[in-house]
Amino acid sequence: MEEKQNKNTGVKTAVVTAVITAAVVFALCAAFVRIKYGDLIKFNENYGKIVELTEIIDDNYIGEYDPSNVAEEASYAIVDGIGDQWSYYLSAEEVDEHEHIAGNNYVGIGVTITKAENEYINVELVSPDSGAEAAGILPQDKIIAVDGVDILNMTTTEVKGMIVGTEGTFVDLTIRRGEEDMNLSVERKLVKINSISYEMIDNTGYVAIANFFENTGNDFIAAVDDLISQGADSLVFDVRFNGGGYLHELLKMLDYLLPEGVIFNSEDINGNTATNESDAECIELPMTVLVNDMTYSAAEYFAEAIRE
Repeated sequence: MEEKQNKNTGVKTAVVTAVITAAVVFALCAAFVRIKYGDLIKFNENYGKIVELTEIIDDNYIGEYDPSNVAEEASYAIVDGIGDQWSYYLSAEEVDEHEHIAGNNYVGIGVTITKAENEYINVELVSPDSGAEAAGILPQDKIIAVDGVDILNMTTTEVKGMIVGTEGTFVDLTIRRGEEDMNLSVERKLVKINSISYEMIDNTGYVAIANFFENTGNDFIAAVDDLISQGADSLVFDVRFNGGGYLHELLKMLDYLLPEGVIFNSEDINGNTATNESDAECIELPMTVLVNDMTYSAAEYFAEAIRE
């Protein structure tokens, strides 16, 4: 009788322990969801419709579709829904392309483009040794069609998606130059970007900065040193059409140019702050920075830091 009572006590203890464990796990999960999403109801209100919509598609769509493609397109839409023009989703292929560009080389036709509302794509720059240069494309040409498709109502992102492709393949572009339209077959090639180009103009050292990606800082410092050795008594930095790049490259350049002091403060969403400072060594020459409406991100900061 005593042995049976001990067994019952052990069973009751195990059950109570299991119940307590389950309650603790549930509480932790609920706490995590509340911390991350506010509460379960809010989470369901914001994201439940996405799950519901995929269930409706599964139950009612009579054709075949690729769920991974649906998820990919939904990812673009979710980030776009933030409403911030600087936030965007990249697919695995686009991440790979971005890494090539950040390394100052990419596969493409070799043009820098802009687009005004209700106007065709405008070619601003043509990269040396590129497919575009070989085909005879010039700055200020208009791209009006890609592979026969009119692109007037397309975004630059959509047009880029039509132009990019495998190295060694060709894309057919319709180019408008003045009043003349011409069809050109342009090869997609590995384009190497020189982020820094420079020259002496009278006694002024001119430095064009294409981006702030890898090795830009070292190339920039070498260019300015060379211009000073040639007798430059003032400097002009051109960051027109510069879309930005890496913070560490920007800081290297500003540290080289500017006197001792704080050059960059940052604060993240959790309130963590970081400060970057310049040392006492600096370039003591008059400096001017050229910008335009296509000067973004690190390039904007570069101009503003020098002005301040």
